[in-house]
This record gives sequence, C-alpha cells and structure tokens, in this order.
Amino acid sequence: MIIGSAQKLRQMNNTSDITLCFQVNRNEIDIFHETKYLGVVLDEKLRWSNQARFLRKKMSQALGLLKYTKQFVHDSTLRNMYSSIIDPNLSHRCSVWRCCSDTRLNTLQKLQNRAAKIVMNSPLDSSAALLLQRLGLLAC
Repeated sequence: MIIGSAQKLRQMNNTSDITLCFQVNRNEIDIFHETKYLGVVLDEKLRWSNQARFLRKKMSQALGLLKYTKQFVHDSTLRNMYSSIIDPNLSHRCSVWRCCSDTRLNTLQKLQNRAAKIVMNSPLDSSAALLLQRLGLLAC
C-alpha cells in the first residue's frame, strides 16, 4: 500500500509515463488501497472513515447480541459481555480517534451509549454518561 496525501496520490496516478510496479524475487506485488492491520482499517490517505464504518458495523452486531442474550443471562454476565465485546473496540484504539471527525466520533459514542442502556436495563431517555460512569467506563 502506498500512503500519501490526496494531492500526492492524485499526482502519482496522473503521471501517465510512470507505472509503479513492485517486485520481490521477480514476483509482482499487488497494490492495495486499504488494509486491516492489528484490527485497525488503514487506507492510503490515512482517513478514518473506513475504520469508523467497520467499527459501526461490528458494534451494531454486538448490540444485537447484547439485546438478544439480555433475557437469558444475569446482569453481571451482561456487564462482562459489554466489557469484553464493546469496550475494547473503542478504548484500545482511542489514540487514533484524535484524528477522526466529530461526526464519526458522535456516531460511535451513540452506539456506546446505547450499549450502556441495554446493559443497565435503562430507558432510552436516561443519561448515558451516568450509566457509563456506573459501569466504570469512560466515553471514548
């Protein structure tokens, strides 16, 4: 993957007399525009939109799992599920979120708030900040 600013990548693609070809032991290497590395989706322009989309999908699936299993397990088990499924997706990647737009962060925050409301069996209009504090978790 070649990483660069949008301007530099566009400049490279517009240069018709240069074709990039990478080889190792005479085997051509494919060029990718996006890859997943250590659970983080990186693209060639280092934008976080694909990572946020990936996390949104992953967290939505986890919310469905929490809602479904809520009727079968104890509250402590549900909290453990939250701590093991939802929280790591947000907290261990917080260092990259500084570069993410507020819109993407707000979307992820809403999913985290919804998860806290499911786990704490609270109404949708309850304070998510209070619930996250009760769970001993920080908002990302």
